[in-house]
Amino acid sequence: MVTIAFIAIFLIDNLLFNTINYTNESGIEASLFPANNEYTKAKQASLIIFYNLFIPTNDTEGLLNAVNVITDQMKQVSTALYRLEEKQLNNDSNTQQKLSGVVYYNLIGNNEQFTEMNTLCHSLHPRLDCLQLQHYTNATESVTLSSLYDYCHTDIAKENDMKRVVYLHSKGSFHDHGKQTPWRRALTNSSLHLDCLSPPNSDCDVCGAQYYTMFGSMFPGNMWTAKCSYIRKLLPPTNNGEYVHRKNEAIKQYLILKSENIVYNTLGWHQDVFFGLGRYINEHWVASHPSIQPCDMHSPQVGFWNMVKGQVKDDQYEWGMAPRRLMIFDEPESKPVMRRKNIDKWLSKNDTENFRQYYYLAGNMIKWITLYDSVPNQESWVWNHYPAGEMWKVHVAKYGVKSIDALIEQSTKSKYHSIGDMNHMSSSVEEEFDKILAQSNTWKT
Repeated sequence: MVTIAFIAIFLIDNLLFNTINYTNESGIEASLFPANNEYTKAKQASLIIFYNLFIPTNDTEGLLNAVNVITDQMKQVSTALYRLEEKQLNNDSNTQQKLSGVVYYNLIGNNEQFTEMNTLCHSLHPRLDCLQLQHYTNATESVTLSSLYDYCHTDIAKENDMKRVVYLHSKGSFHDHGKQTPWRRALTNSSLHLDCLSPPNSDCDVCGAQYYTMFGSMFPGNMWTAKCSYIRKLLPPTNNGEYVHRKNEAIKQYLILKSENIVYNTLGWHQDVFFGLGRYINEHWVASHPSIQPCDMHSPQVGFWNMVKGQVKDDQYEWGMAPRRLMIFDEPESKPVMRRKNIDKWLSKNDTENFRQYYYLAGNMIKWITLYDSVPNQESWVWNHYPAGEMWKVHVAKYGVKSIDALIEQSTKSKYHSIGDMNHMSSSVEEEFDKILAQSNTWKT
């Protein structure tokens, strides 16, 4: 067991502060600092972050690793705050305003050995507050995404919709392996980049390192900066809540439609991560609304594996409206031969076939309609981005949120007439869904 004194010396100072224990509504033991129960610090803060923090229990090596992860990320946060101050001085050298930042965090796991968060943050920047919201013995990222979601519904957030909110998590403190550190740093750097905090094009709703549409609308790694006005459009991300329920329903509907040959996947990929269920469901949340206007930080010259392996150079942080990439695991523009092979493999189908491909607009329509009873407007980027986009644009202009129902009606061999008819799955479809869900809940290292 690592002692409190050792952790304090290892971290920064031998200073402790106490928590008040209580039991939250779900019966989970929690720790709450009463002053942090309201988001008053966010009212004046120029940098607002929600941080999902995991620290393992009964694991000395894991505890030390977690402290290293936290320290590393908070250094990145403090650097971002100093850069905001530098930007302000460049814009107005006579300013007397002192910028501040606040990190609201939920602690999952061990809450006994690490009690130095606010001390650490103040040591890195005098006006950086790190305030604990709750402690959970066991939880997922949904608890902190829910905190962020709740904040975006407060009057404080609504007073200034130009402010953006950052979501980070302590990637690598749960599973520590070679790729976690460079990937975490790239994700954190991107989310805290000046161009993510204040995008050159204010139309951008969510900004992260890399945005993808295949094989799911997502920012891999799940760190980003977003407008609260956009966050308020989303379903609440509570564990086993409406978002989870509807997402499960959407995938079930796809499997039924696939069994009826109405929608299909002939692209050959069936990885569980792409469905966005189970442990991946939080990673698919922020980009789940059909109105999203995404932007990202990594140049199109940078691929997914470049990011994961820490191969992103400083001059490759090149902001732009997204999407600027084809798909996860694709080769970047810097490898044109391999990229061309992927394009030929994935995008050489004819539009008639592409129209019903799950990983293109057909699958997204199922999800958007099931989740939000909504479809993209006629000016959306999706029509130009996806194969068969023009066909879908015409189809949606005619049928709107009944677009999938119309697809079913046009399939004369189907026994269904609308999504609403799909109340029962066959045993084979049910088994396929259960298999996907089981795979999605299996942790891989």
